[in-house]
Amino acid sequence: MLKPKVLPEILAQCNSGGVKTSMLFNRDGSLLATVGEDATAEKTNAASVSAIMANIWASFAKAGDAHVVLLDCENGRAGVTVVAGTLLLCLYGDASTPFGMLKLKAETLAKYLDAPLSQILGSGGGKDNK
Repeated sequence: MLKPKVLPEILAQCNSGGVKTSMLFNRDGSLLATVGEDATAEKTNAASVSAIMANIWASFAKAGDAHVVLLDCENGRAGVTVVAGTLLLCLYGDASTPFGMLKLKAETLAKYLDAPLSQILGSGGGKDNK
């Protein structure tokens, strides 16, 4: 079972190699957890970013079987993937962060969190990626 105090520590492990912020949110964009360099500023911005990313994910998921969505933004790069079938994980890095690094970290963390979050949510674990 995943303990709530451990989740930020797990998310923080991805914040290296250019990745600045890790966020976990549901498909309607409601922020569940965020870890970043500047915690106060990140939490303020993360709520808006999670809502936007959830909307972008929904658009890509409608078009097909979205696995990882990679975005080149004005101030950095982002990677979004599904966790436990119902949650979204977003890693945000600076503009020099390689897309391959974002994808690898997002997929690895999503796989690690899938089983414990599926137990909590009672979902089928990552089977429904749409």
